Amino acid sequence: MNDATIAEALLAVVPSGTGDWGDVIARASQARTAGRRRRRITFALAFVLLLITAGATLAVGNRFFRWLTVESSREQAPTLPGAAPYVAGSVFHRAGDKPQSLSHPVVAPLLGEDAALVVLSPGGRYLAYHSWERPIGETVVPLLYVHDTVTGRDRLLARGAQTVAWNRDGRIAYFRARRARYDGRVGAYVGDVVVGRLDEAPRAWTTHAGAYQVLAWARDRLLVAVENCFFPNCRRDPARGVYVLDHSGALRPLPIATLAALSPHGRYAVGRYDPVAIKAGAWRGQEIVVSFGGRDAVLVFLRMHGRLLEVESVARIPPQTLKTRYGIAFGVPFFTSETNVVVPIRGEKLSGRYVVAVVACSRRTHRCVQGQTLPPLRWFAIAENRSRPIDRS
Repeated sequence: MNDATIAEALLAVVPSGTGDWGDVIARASQARTAGRRRRRITFALAFVLLLITAGATLAVGNRFFRWLTVESSREQAPTLPGAAPYVAGSVFHRAGDKPQSLSHPVVAPLLGEDAALVVLSPGGRYLAYHSWERPIGETVVPLLYVHDTVTGRDRLLARGAQTVAWNRDGRIAYFRARRARYDGRVGAYVGDVVVGRLDEAPRAWTTHAGAYQVLAWARDRLLVAVENCFFPNCRRDPARGVYVLDHSGALRPLPIATLAALSPHGRYAVGRYDPVAIKAGAWRGQEIVVSFGGRDAVLVFLRMHGRLLEVESVARIPPQTLKTRYGIAFGVPFFTSETNVVVPIRGEKLSGRYVVAVVACSRRTHRCVQGQTLPPLRWFAIAENRSRPIDRS
């Protein structure tokens, strides 16, 4: 190859005016360095994804992501420091008080155990809880009771009622069906969102019957949910999602599919944009905890800085915790202190029977304590109140 051929070949690779050969070598070296950097970043991201999704190498996870370890306990409902009031079957437990028997067991077959089945009044005296009766065949009637922790007596608040929220001023809101008996063969279970007090008759806030769910009070307005419905008698329902409802009956949609947690002052809400991500959550001060279910169930602890959320730690509950075939599902978490959270978990056995246990996690010690499996056929619910519309930081 002569000099002219070599020069032509070099100009084809490096056009005239782009610098001398030393510059070409330098730029090629920079390109190789950038390529190696991209490969390292890709490998690191893949490794992080592997850790998060598979939960492998828990010690490494503790070091880099502050994952929490899970230990077993002989207690059925461990709470670590602090205590969460709860109902197991038909008995109400609260720290410092003797267990109290309810007139009916907590049952809500139309809602599932992930719903807020037991709600304390703001002062803590009254307990609203769900139960049911089965008159004939496959039909059921949801019942909403109120238990007075001072007198120990129960009263039936409404038949055909479910999903309830209690405001700080004593008002109580719930869904009340137009037809108390539920029978899936006759269409959707439709009714109104009603608001009242224990000593006065409630009145409807919604303008027409629908398949609503009452979620929480946000100051003087209600947050309600609407689920997908394909029956003719719910064709007037708004689109699926979370709505703000006021006494005039106006519904204003929020950009979330479901509500996970509400801030203490009732101004901010954490939820999921699509129906498959966040399952449930709780909010206390600037601390938030949300749960993700499935094969790799995790609790994610967040802190709010202004309007930004920062991930602080992650607790992974191994799928073999309850030895279920489809992994585990979370109930609604409950803050017992700024650093401690209690959450029920459940899963389906090969026999088709569901089992429930309670897990208590401490972000300060980075450990979770899992209680023993609760007796079968006994519903478990933490007595919570999402509605804390107090204007404080």
